[in-house]
Amino acid sequence: MKRKRTFSPAHLLLILTFFYFIFLQPSFVLMALDPNKSITQYSLHIWNIEGGLPANSVYAVRQTHDGYIWIGTPDGLVRFDGIHFEVYNKEKIPQLTCNIIRALYEDGKGTLWIGTSDGGLTRYKEGQFTTYPFTKYRVLHQIRAINEDRWGNLWIGSFTEGLTCLSNEEFTTYTTKNGLPDNSVSFIYKDRNRDLWVTTAAGIVKLVEPGVFRIYASQKDLPHLKTVCLYEEDTRDLWIGTGERGLFRLNQGKLFTYGTEMGVQNRTINYIYKDGSKDLWIGTDGGGLTRMRNGVFHTLAKNDGLASGCVYSIYEDREGSLWIGTVDGGLHQLKDSQFTNYTTREGLAHDYVYCIHKGRSDQLWIGTEGGLNVLTLKKGELTTLLTTREGLLDNSIGCILEDSSGYLWIGTLEGLHRYKNGKFTYLTKKHGLSDSRVNRIFEDKQGKIWIGTENGLNVLERFNNRGRHIKIFTKDEGLLSNIIEVIYEDSHGNLWIGTNAGLNRFDNGIITIYDLGGRLENIPVKCIYEDKEGVLWFGTDNGLARLAQKQDALDTDTFM
Repeated sequence: MKRKRTFSPAHLLLILTFFYFIFLQPSFVLMALDPNKSITQYSLHIWNIEGGLPANSVYAVRQTHDGYIWIGTPDGLVRFDGIHFEVYNKEKIPQLTCNIIRALYEDGKGTLWIGTSDGGLTRYKEGQFTTYPFTKYRVLHQIRAINEDRWGNLWIGSFTEGLTCLSNEEFTTYTTKNGLPDNSVSFIYKDRNRDLWVTTAAGIVKLVEPGVFRIYASQKDLPHLKTVCLYEEDTRDLWIGTGERGLFRLNQGKLFTYGTEMGVQNRTINYIYKDGSKDLWIGTDGGGLTRMRNGVFHTLAKNDGLASGCVYSIYEDREGSLWIGTVDGGLHQLKDSQFTNYTTREGLAHDYVYCIHKGRSDQLWIGTEGGLNVLTLKKGELTTLLTTREGLLDNSIGCILEDSSGYLWIGTLEGLHRYKNGKFTYLTKKHGLSDSRVNRIFEDKQGKIWIGTENGLNVLERFNNRGRHIKIFTKDEGLLSNIIEVIYEDSHGNLWIGTNAGLNRFDNGIITIYDLGGRLENIPVKCIYEDKEGVLWFGTDNGLARLAQKQDALDTDTFM
């Protein structure tokens, strides 16, 4: 009967985590999102009401020159220093006449502008709030967007009242009477030339100079499309997000559609943002956050960790983190990390990882419940290499070894495989092994291959074209148990065998029992390591043991 492979929690990894040590960067330096990583491999942090936000919906995010992150919510304005949230609302700040914050923008002079739903426009400068109230300035109603043109004028987009320019403390409003396609403005975008683009419910205009607009795309060009947001590529292509029809690209008058078949999971596009790596990020109304890189779309959705699939705002801070405002899901921070996760989403054969082995070249061999993966370390490319389809006797891989001759040894519960250049050689009980259930594989300094099984220790004394010779050691030869957990060779050439009933040392064919003063008696020994001082460390089911070989005795102070 086949026994299912079991491991202690320390050995059973539901998600493989590969730790990158960044030697060339100080540990405190934050890095931009690595564009070579899958979107699901970034570190995701979420804040909501329980974490200090006044509301779970975030409409706008902006970082000011002093490093603070400002957040617009339906229950007030929030300043975040990375640890604490400070909430500003009309109850606390009389100048804030509305708690619904829909737009945030910092101008070139370091002034933070705050657009509200029905409380007008507020200016924050040097700790002081000044408001242009809706009751006095009726055009400052339902503010959705704020931006600054190349001349230093501030432009405010209203969901109902058109586009308003603030220049020298004077407001001038532009509507359909002045050339706008529609009075409902949802987005103001500044391109690389500092030109402003404005999306309305009936088309897109470009600001040529204050008060002069050029219609770039109208209802004639975009039939039945309610434009919500946009981005202009270096190629002059326009990416257009719509409220009902999905994502489009306008190229030389031709409209190209990007729907669910391309990877965009929702037809309502709330936000488009280009980060410092020139990746395009798309926030949708229910389909999560989508990244487009080199024409390929990948989505981070609720089942990937997002608290809400409705992404309303996206912003990249100066350190390269991406801040994501959601509806009913709080504030999300997506950032790079020294940890890179690999799961089935990134191509892992199975999320149960049983063993990892560093090969002689730039490769990491990964044994899973679903087969063998290989990870190219420099590029971070993960490939499923071998399964039963390619010739494995079993997909559940418990141990891996790449020997000094370049052969790959793979241990499963159905037998041992030797693999090279696409060819397998098999070793099972019928081929002479003490048992087909292989737990460990080890090559000693003499090049001998040792195989630990569920029923004894095997050593391949010969395995070539002239035949094979296997020598077997069991309890009859002095092992504490036939179930082999670990095999390790120390710097003196001694072979240490951890079994499920204690520790043995193998030296010139002589097997010695090491119970370390009775502390390892009948205790499974799972792993062994020798430090640079020659001290041996043993990980057991009853804690950690230390053996200083000069004294040949246990240091009881380090047994935990």
